[in-house]
Amino acid sequence: MTFFSQGGWFYGMLRGHSLKNVFLRRAQFRATEKPETCLELARRFVAGKVGNCRTLLMRNHPDPPPSALEGLKAHRSLALAAPTVETLLGIEGNAARLYFGAFAGMLKPRTGPVPDFDFQGRNRRPPRDPVNA
Repeated sequence: MTFFSQGGWFYGMLRGHSLKNVFLRRAQFRATEKPETCLELARRFVAGKVGNCRTLLMRNHPDPPPSALEGLKAHRSLALAAPTVETLLGIEGNAARLYFGAFAGMLKPRTGPVPDFDFQGRNRRPPRDPVNA
């Protein structure tokens, strides 16, 4: 199915899965049966996530704390070498602590009648402030 505006502008296309994707999905599910494959994928996911946190701090924080940047860099390396999924979860948690410890510095002051965002820490279910929402 193809979507166009009344003026003929292309908006997008909707299509089902092709036959190739069925075989790909089956191979992906088979791979999850191997613990060593799961651990390797998890290592890469967490390392990517930690690296992204570091990049965000470097790009958006006016004066990123060197300890947070160095800690995130070290945690990225630790994630790639984690011996177990449980260890990897701990590494991810410690990296999150470093990232969110510097997170408030990335929030730019607002101007006008709207107040600044105030980030005191993470919270959820339900989020108690606009930043956590």
